[in-house]
Amino acid sequence: MISNILIPTDFSRNAWQAVQYALVLLKNHHCNIHLINAFGFSDGMGFFMNPEPGEEDYETAKSEAEDNLAKVLDMMALKPVNQKMHKVTCEAICGEPLDVIKDYMAAHHINLVIMGTQGTSNTSEAVYGSVAVNVMEKVRQCPVMVIPLVAEIKQPTEIVFPSKFKSRFSDDNLSVLKFLAQRCNAEIKVLHISKDGDTTLSEDQIKIKTNLLDLLYDCKTSYKQLRHQEVLSGINCFIESRESDMVCFLNKKHLFFGSILSRPLVKQIAFYSRVPILVLHE
Repeated sequence: MISNILIPTDFSRNAWQAVQYALVLLKNHHCNIHLINAFGFSDGMGFFMNPEPGEEDYETAKSEAEDNLAKVLDMMALKPVNQKMHKVTCEAICGEPLDVIKDYMAAHHINLVIMGTQGTSNTSEAVYGSVAVNVMEKVRQCPVMVIPLVAEIKQPTEIVFPSKFKSRFSDDNLSVLKFLAQRCNAEIKVLHISKDGDTTLSEDQIKIKTNLLDLLYDCKTSYKQLRHQEVLSGINCFIESRESDMVCFLNKKHLFFGSILSRPLVKQIAFYSRVPILVLHE
């Protein structure tokens, strides 16, 4: 059950996209939405000193962040979803975004983080901003969902779940994926891609695949294989050909997302900038 959702915002278009997506994804679902802003100091003074509560610079920055949070709340109230199901709380917190997110999660039992791909910098050369990449990599207490600016705002009907069947799955690390699939009546497409064309699985891979499909028994699930494809391009081709609307990964390798998504935009991962990504952790 997803009961506490954290949405970090820097008041950018990307952040607002994540808010809108979350409202539609979780419509008619009782939950607490925690909207937070990690505020800092644009003149760089925070690098040399830490303003304290009560000091003019601190209070000015916090007041501005709180005013912007109130505006987001007003915008949320205008969206045509069942707001009575959502209890929304807002908080402006001084600090670096990753630290603020981690500390807030620990204090509020967050089940899912939903955020935009880019912040106010909106660097055109990168698919994902540094904050999004850091959160996907380093926030491992719960799944993280990242929403591209161009993603269609709707509940998913098909979730692509690529796997090499080399990582162990459990009810715990699949719980959010299963919840969303069941809630949205979405089909999970478990996808295995073979670069050399040989789709034969090892004994260990077969066991992991069987275990995964068994764990997903109460979801609409099917298994697909692609041959003679690089993994990233194969996923993109699959998403494009089927018009899938979400992709899910189990993030095991350290810096997996940092090594791929923080690099300048490359054709292989173009479609990752068009559909939401759900990141699970071991």
